[in-house]
Amino acid sequence: MEVIQYSSLGLLSAIDDILDYSKIEKKELKLEERQFDLIKMVKELYVYPLECT
Repeated sequence: MEVIQYSSLGLLSAIDDILDYSKIEKKELKLEERQFDLIKMVKELYVYPLECT
């Protein structure tokens, strides 16, 4: 079940990127400043897929 959830989040992210690209093309993209935890993000990107194998 976790693999399905992880895959669906990846697909949702890809769709979001495509929509953002179309906004860039139309010059409608608005950037916002956000704080985030870089270490947590890197762990989620690289550690979680390794745990699924």
